[in-house]
Amino acid sequence: MPCLLQMSASDLTINRAIAIPMLAEAMEKAKGTLDERTTQTAKEIMLSDLRDPNVGLRASAIDALRQFGTSDMIPALEEVAAKDPAPGVDGETIRKSAAEAILEIRKRATKQQR
Repeated sequence: MPCLLQMSASDLTINRAIAIPMLAEAMEKAKGTLDERTTQTAKEIMLSDLRDPNVGLRASAIDALRQFGTSDMIPALEEVAAKDPAPGVDGETIRKSAAEAILEIRKRATKQQR
């Protein structure tokens, strides 16, 4: 985790874009075993990337959350789904991706409750 956190906080966008999916997956797999400070730091990094000026980084963060995000990330994704300024490309938008990520997180949460 320390290496992923360091890479996720890099000044280089490419490092962050690569690290975010790995960080999200690592958090999912280590659920319940990470200390609170590490968990909070990782969540803050992912939430920050949802507001990054780089559209590619935002898209990477959304995709990572679509696959591994938890319900506590939904409010931030709802904000992205409502307000992201990026234009669409071939009918795909950051807003649409965020809305789809929310649906996937809710679907996973429902399965876990059963």
